[in-house]
Amino acid sequence: MLSRFVPVVRTFTSPIVAVAGMPRAAYAVWNLVAGVVWTALIILLGHWLGHIEFLRKYVEILAVLVIVAAIVPALVHIWRTRQSADSGT
Repeated sequence: MLSRFVPVVRTFTSPIVAVAGMPRAAYAVWNLVAGVVWTALIILLGHWLGHIEFLRKYVEILAVLVIVAAIVPALVHIWRTRQSADSGT
């Protein structure tokens, strides 16, 4: 259930659960429970944060900053990998 709240882990949960031999019914129930909890938390968080004037005023800029913050580490990794590959040849 907790993997629903960790972006990278969420991607690999299903294959890991299958390899571990967890029964499908149990996985389906916990996946459903986690989905409902995740959805409720996001809706409540959005409702609560929607009352903060600063966030309402700058929501688009903040969204772009969050996306950039999520992409920059990947770009830095790609750049470093290419730099090390170029210096290694």
